[in-house]
Amino acid sequence: MRSRLITLGVVTSLLAGGLALAGPGRATRHADARSDRFERLARRLDLTDGQQARMKEIFEQHRAAGLGDAAQRSRESRRDLRRLIHDPAAGEADIRDAAQRSAQADADLAVERHRAFAEAFEVLTPEQRERMKELRRY
Repeated sequence: MRSRLITLGVVTSLLAGGLALAGPGRATRHADARSDRFERLARRLDLTDGQQARMKEIFEQHRAAGLGDAAQRSRESRRDLRRLIHDPAAGEADIRDAAQRSAQADADLAVERHRAFAEAFEVLTPEQRERMKELRRY
């Protein structure tokens, strides 16, 4: 189970960077970076065209079904926490509350990512799963 989670973590870092919706400039950069990471991973794992298409479909479905919203909430909660940290008038209780909200948003995002990557992981052959484990070691 732990090995599977580690492998999913690799997929997460390679495929999910910048999953959240952003402003036009950032969205394009994130989409380009996501695409580059996915293409590198596809080459390393020797994904078929069908596997690539299915994985993209899975991530788009999850993004539309809650992953994008979870990423947005996580970003906003971290931004709110940073603002409070740098606000001399903010009280400790406010900062602790914002930190807890940020942690919860990050946890929700992690669960949403896990759901997407668990589904995408099923697209891989046993050999490709082993290669993912090897990639994770580095």
